[in-house]
Amino acid sequence: HVPGFAARVLAVGQRKGRNSSLLFQLRRVFAFLRGSLRKSCDMREFFETYQTVHEAARPTEQMDAEEFLNKFLDLMEDSEESGLVKRLLEETFEGELEQSIVSKDCDHTTRRSQTFYTLSMDVKNKRDL
Repeated sequence: HVPGFAARVLAVGQRKGRNSSLLFQLRRVFAFLRGSLRKSCDMREFFETYQTVHEAARPTEQMDAEEFLNKFLDLMEDSEESGLVKRLLEETFEGELEQSIVSKDCDHTTRRSQTFYTLSMDVKNKRDL
């Protein structure tokens, strides 16, 4: 759960003729869950749209949450509404990782920055969280 992401997605105005977009389907899911006491909803239309955008996707394919999220975010960034979606993703998920290499022989340091939406971390002595 990422606080505020659902609210940001729901606040995005619907563009005429975009009912088959991933953003529209995500809005539809969030709107249903917000207005319902149920904790789940029918995801068939969402996955039909997902398969239209990502032909190789199969709803029965096993993948972990991080793998699905990365594929989904990539598809969202490449969508017709990419500018709007990119801004939503940057405001909610984007972080920056800086890698520094310090020379032992001289005072030279090389730095490289990279933006990310997800970050994998190993937690020692924890089988689950």
